[in-house]
Amino acid sequence: MEPEAPLLHPLLFDVTDNDSRLAAMAERDAALAGAPQVGLVNNAGFAVQDPLEEVPLDARVRQFEVNRQCRKHRRTARPPVQP
Repeated sequence: MEPEAPLLHPLLFDVTDNDSRLAAMAERDAALAGAPQVGLVNNAGFAVQDPLEEVPLDARVRQFEVNRQCRKHRRTARPPVQP
């Protein structure tokens, strides 16, 4: 089956797992094969939508940590350097 958008290459990974992030960056580099990266859509993060007083503390902490990790790694996971 041919992809509907052959120039798009989704990378699905766990932003809280460093090995998963590094594997995704390696996959990105292999898919680019030296071509420039021309776009990026960061769709990571989530929200707990229950009333705050009903959300267990560990769920609130997890939401904060995941969303903070997304922002941190977006700054550090730069596109490959172009010649």
